[in-house]
Amino acid sequence: MCAWWQSQDTSGSRLLSPVASPQCDLPPSTDVSIAGRALLVNGDPYEVRGLAYSPLLGYEARMVAPPDIFTQRHAARWSLDLHHLAALGANTLRLYNWDPAEHEHDIAFLDACAAVGLRVILPISNYFLDHPDMVKRIVYRVASHRSLLMWAVSNEAAGTTPPASPKAREAFAKVARLTAEVRKAEKLVNTWHPISVPLTCDVEAMLELTKVGAVVDVDAFNCYWATDQTFPVDFYAQLAAASSRPALLSEFGIDALDNIAGTVDEDVQANHLVAEWRSLVSADGSGGATIGAVVFEWLDEPWKAVKSAELGGACEPNRGGIRAGWGPNALPDQCANEAFFGISELLPNGSLHLKRAYFALRREWAGAGRECALGPMAARDSEVSVADSVFLRYATGGLGVASLLLVACVITALRHFRLRPNTLHDEQRELADQADCDTQEDDGEPELKSSRK
Repeated sequence: MCAWWQSQDTSGSRLLSPVASPQCDLPPSTDVSIAGRALLVNGDPYEVRGLAYSPLLGYEARMVAPPDIFTQRHAARWSLDLHHLAALGANTLRLYNWDPAEHEHDIAFLDACAAVGLRVILPISNYFLDHPDMVKRIVYRVASHRSLLMWAVSNEAAGTTPPASPKAREAFAKVARLTAEVRKAEKLVNTWHPISVPLTCDVEAMLELTKVGAVVDVDAFNCYWATDQTFPVDFYAQLAAASSRPALLSEFGIDALDNIAGTVDEDVQANHLVAEWRSLVSADGSGGATIGAVVFEWLDEPWKAVKSAELGGACEPNRGGIRAGWGPNALPDQCANEAFFGISELLPNGSLHLKRAYFALRREWAGAGRECALGPMAARDSEVSVADSVFLRYATGGLGVASLLLVACVITALRHFRLRPNTLHDEQRELADQADCDTQEDDGEPELKSSRK
């Protein structure tokens, strides 16, 4: 496993010294079960502190929906992401794309997740609604993997269609068949994992899904709320009356673009995510109504801007292009700008910019039973340089997962010997240094600034 590296300045020179590494690796086997409204992993209650994870193939491909890149040949793209995600304090990743043809002999990504203590909500995407016979190829290959937490069968399959409409019921019937295929395939390999079906934030949709006989173990909802109030206001009461299953908020979040001002406001995004986690969506914040939540999302996805018009009415003002959004909604500016939801951003030179929300969440999640971060230096800088990516691409051609993660750790250390030119994100780097988000000694709470009105 990776050693932690601690920096200190002595006579103007930066020195690096190794610090004992914690044990990040997941146990050799994982038993996932349900007791009442609780999710258990190896017999212990498990709260999901998750990130929605859809990495781009590259900056040049940012306007195209990314394919399944969770393979060894794309390890240079996702390995450093995992390094930062583990350091964040997340314990779960939710994926959206898993192509069985890519993973007959390649589960390097799942191995890498397990090595840094991350569990995975694995998708059976909407593509399989019309190809249910292909599902068993996914299940047979990954059902026994120790990183698998649960299945996410489809995603908002009925869209915004009224749940009781014929169109929605037709979609739910396909989802039900898909859930049955997953459960049947797992029985054949003698494994069991919870099945979730992420829906729009509507209890009625869950009830309609139940009516058609879907196999559901964990109720899952994608909900985009204000920081202090669910929508509807009695959402949790409705859910408690309708279901006795555990509930997961499979998406929650806010974009970083202030649509009213037309500029990025990272403070509002950071403050909103932390406040909503504390007061509404975490197990404690929801009063025990949830088993946790998944932040949407890790990385900005510019390609989604072109889809915004399909999600709802245009925002006011309607900025169009990459700044297109949909509304009205409960977010502070009444607009969801699809291309700006990430807590990180891929820059033109291939660098990764960590937004302020990353550091705010890291402070919030630090010490929450997740001491498996890859070390203080992982979140020290707000960019991962393109040179690191190039080095990683060539250095990992024939390496296994353990070696790959070791290379990532070496890169993190070596980066701090280099003198780097000023960039547009020096202010963000200074923020990371000042916040001390990455120190074990910092037990303070993140300061929440007033949200945009």
